[in-house]
Amino acid sequence: MRMLRRTRRRGAGRRTAGCRRVVQRLRSGGTEQGSILPLVIGFGVSLVMLSVVVLDTSQAWIYRRTLHSIADGASLQAANALDPAVIYGDGVVGETVAISEPIAEQVVDDYVAALQRLDTGHADGVSCDADVVGGDEVTVTCTGEFTLPILGFLAADLATQEMTGSATAQTRSVG
Repeated sequence: MRMLRRTRRRGAGRRTAGCRRVVQRLRSGGTEQGSILPLVIGFGVSLVMLSVVVLDTSQAWIYRRTLHSIADGASLQAANALDPAVIYGDGVVGETVAISEPIAEQVVDDYVAALQRLDTGHADGVSCDADVVGGDEVTVTCTGEFTLPILGFLAADLATQEMTGSATAQTRSVG
């Protein structure tokens, strides 16, 4: 058997002072110890802040959709509440029917009150105003205040949303 001899390259055993310090720090665990903790804390804080933003934004979006549904429903109710005196007195001219503003306002108030009696919490703090535009179109503007679920604890102010729905009273020919 032939034995292989290890030969040393020239200068392979020499190390500079800076290189020795780096190797010594790496072997002893040196400055790398405990550096993961700030990273974990940073990610945790970022995750909590992102959760707060997502939850509060989704709650505001859901409330906005609910308020829009209330405004649409109230405007449809007001457009369907026709004044018999107007229909039988003036008759129907063309494809539109005149809407009485006092009746429209009363129907919208009754609609919102009925939603509040259901006690679902969707119509709490909602107020709606009805305006008759052009005699045959009713526009309902609903305003509501709500509290954000997480940031509501930090800020006592209520957030306010305003949505508008409109509907037109039209006739259809049967036939």
